[in-house]
Amino acid sequence: MSTVAAREPVPAARKAPSSKNAALAPVPSSPGRVGDKRAAQVARRIEDDVAAAGWPVGQVLGTEAELTERYGVSRSVLREAVRLVEHHQVAQMRRGPGGGLIVQAPDMKGATAALVIYLEFVDTSVADLMDVRLILEPLAVGLATQRLTESGIHTLRQAVAEESAVIGHRPAA
Repeated sequence: MSTVAAREPVPAARKAPSSKNAALAPVPSSPGRVGDKRAAQVARRIEDDVAAAGWPVGQVLGTEAELTERYGVSRSVLREAVRLVEHHQVAQMRRGPGGGLIVQAPDMKGATAALVIYLEFVDTSVADLMDVRLILEPLAVGLATQRLTESGIHTLRQAVAEESAVIGHRPAA
């Protein structure tokens, strides 16, 4: 039988952000899954804060000192959390003057690789993927048509014409 070590409670109230970080006010979040290390909980809170702020690429979330105070953790816990956030490609720590934890643009390569590994792990077939595609495609087309502008229609027509030229247009029977 294993025992679970007592964990520090996640502070309910957080200090209001400075005006330069007003868009990145920490959002209330759950303390994480049972068994998560404190650093993993803090990393998840940082990621939640970035998402809630609209993923402001290039914005400094704060210096190490500001972040330890904002999240109420030690430097060592914050540094481990930052390593996780960097691994998830959400933000990167920049050292020196003007540095701090800086929001990065999401990278599809990492997400794609993780998804491929997961789909292989759960033994997903091509037929399974096609079933999902048949469900998602009509929803995507519906959303696209709701948001389509005149400029978008022009761009779409150009893309269809270019593709038709490459594959050789075959008239409908």
